Amino acid sequence: MLLQGKRYALAIILVLSLGVGLRIFNLGKTDFWFDEAVNILQAKNIERINFLQSNNPPLYTIFLHFWSKFFNSEYGLRLISAIFGSASIFIIYVLGKILYTGKIGLISAFLLAISPLHIYYSQELRMYSMVALLNLASAYFLVESLKKGSIRLWAGFVVFSILNVYCNYIGIFSWFAQAIFFFVVQTGPRAKDNKRWLVSNILIAISFIPWLYFFIKGMGSIEKNLLSVGITP
Repeated sequence: MLLQGKRYALAIILVLSLGVGLRIFNLGKTDFWFDEAVNILQAKNIERINFLQSNNPPLYTIFLHFWSKFFNSEYGLRLISAIFGSASIFIIYVLGKILYTGKIGLISAFLLAISPLHIYYSQELRMYSMVALLNLASAYFLVESLKKGSIRLWAGFVVFSILNVYCNYIGIFSWFAQAIFFFVVQTGPRAKDNKRWLVSNILIAISFIPWLYFFIKGMGSIEKNLLSVGITP
């Protein structure tokens, strides 16, 4: 068992090394393209952003605002995406391990490490690698909370779920999917888990209330833009 554990540890180190290498290779080779440049301008002029016209929640822009104070080159600014992407490889390994087996976790990590699409977004100055990491982290804490019932783990689920919905609206769909998962895996009378799950989701919902106004206005702005070019939602 100890030998097997050492083999898995060595294997995940190799997979992580591969994933990190693929994500930092030629990271600063190309200039910023339009969307990356827009992100940088928004981050550096965050006080001028009109959130009523923003199509995304503010977490990534706020994070990039502080990151850009220390890095200004293509490599340095994109490095945060590579870090998020690399961290996702480890999280998916742990998630696969606790849901199934260490072997499944390792295979999942390897597939994510060599995924061309994930590598691409881990080298782009956009929020997508951060979204992937937050989704995986939120799922991890939910699964661990259901297994162990620790209040600390439920708190982790709440924190990462809140960060997730404030990073991108994909987080809302992920939140709903996790609710479905909860009802599917729950078997038998587990009142304590049910209560903690309910309280956790109430806290997540309450946390989104301050942004709800901007969300509704943003959706209205998108609808107007679609109608202006002849597209009916």
